Amino acid sequence: MNRVERLVDGSVPLRSWLENARGMTPAATAAAVFDRALDTVIRKSTGEPDPEPDG
Repeated sequence: MNRVERLVDGSVPLRSWLENARGMTPAATAAAVFDRALDTVIRKSTGEPDPEPDG
């Protein structure tokens, strides 16, 4: 997953993995870790800027 940014079909392997892991994680605190990582991967893969920090 580190070497392949996108597959031929345009999908991002790390994003798929994180979405699957998130779906199998019932604990809220663990799910939050996957949610943050997924948000970062989505922003990086779509070119969205990082959100500005609060305060």
